[in-house]
Amino acid sequence: MTVSMLWWLIIFSVSRSSSFDLRSLTDRTKRIIYGKPINENTDYNSPKYVVSIHYAYNCNKLCQRSPVFHICSGSLLTPNLVQTACHCVARFGSVMEGFQDPVIINVWEHLYVIYVGAKVSGEPQSMARVYIHHQKCAAWGLNRLIFHDYGLIVLRTPLDSSKVAFAPLYTVKTLTTMWTKMTTKQIVCLNVGFGAFRMNGNVTDPTPSTILRHGWLRMWDYLSCYSEMSLPNSYQKHRFNYSEVATWFCSSNLSNRRDRPGVGDSGGPVTCDNEYVGLHHMSITRATTGDYRFSTSMSTAFTAYENSADFRNSLIVFVKLFDHYGPEDSLTTSVSHQ
Repeated sequence: MTVSMLWWLIIFSVSRSSSFDLRSLTDRTKRIIYGKPINENTDYNSPKYVVSIHYAYNCNKLCQRSPVFHICSGSLLTPNLVQTACHCVARFGSVMEGFQDPVIINVWEHLYVIYVGAKVSGEPQSMARVYIHHQKCAAWGLNRLIFHDYGLIVLRTPLDSSKVAFAPLYTVKTLTTMWTKMTTKQIVCLNVGFGAFRMNGNVTDPTPSTILRHGWLRMWDYLSCYSEMSLPNSYQKHRFNYSEVATWFCSSNLSNRRDRPGVGDSGGPVTCDNEYVGLHHMSITRATTGDYRFSTSMSTAFTAYENSADFRNSLIVFVKLFDHYGPEDSLTTSVSHQ
């Protein structure tokens, strides 16, 4: 796999002419169900840099954390940058078929505040200045399969580096090695998040957790993931190019456990051997019964600009461009990885 990500651009969203008809027997849910509590004293790193993203409703100078307002999870990359899922910072149209470009949400209308780490009380550490989506992010088809589900939140106030932890950096070569390992070996990896954690029968209770929870998932090999995520041969004329858009890897719960990502875990870190290998994308359930089938996560190998040491200085310079950028500016922001 070649990772070639040379620069970032602030551009208007680009329309796509291709259209497809996804007719899958599964439903997409952005859903750790049955997850166990975990705190920052653990030897695992992700509970230290995981971010809880909240709506800032009725929030002036003092905001109290409440699970009611939790919307997504993420990872802290720098003192003023959070990595999360594209669908956490953008919305898509109601068209039932074909590609749908993301529309970045308005910061004034959907102001997010963030909490870093496993702490469950106190005021938020910062709030959003601007939201950014990956240039290739797009929803596709009836079940809203999202390609390149990567997003960023630029924070209004930088955090004190001495009081928070950051997601680890890797070389581009190491990110590629991590991706290869993820898609060739059935390793067991850690998910953490503040999302839904209970079931009512086969229906997920959408109430987020008041504490950080974790679960373990077994990774799938590339071909197994391909067989589940690509279209049947009968729809060959509508088939998308899997090798170009599949920046995800698949996973499922262990045979003796029921752990799985839940509503509100989107964008949260997935780690294997303490390496930040991806961010939660979605979970797949059976349309007829609601039974959990498997989950997908977006690999950090395809966001080298954000997650590699090779480009960190450039990323810091890029983020500084938003020092005087406000929600009143109408520019649509996206990230170009070429």
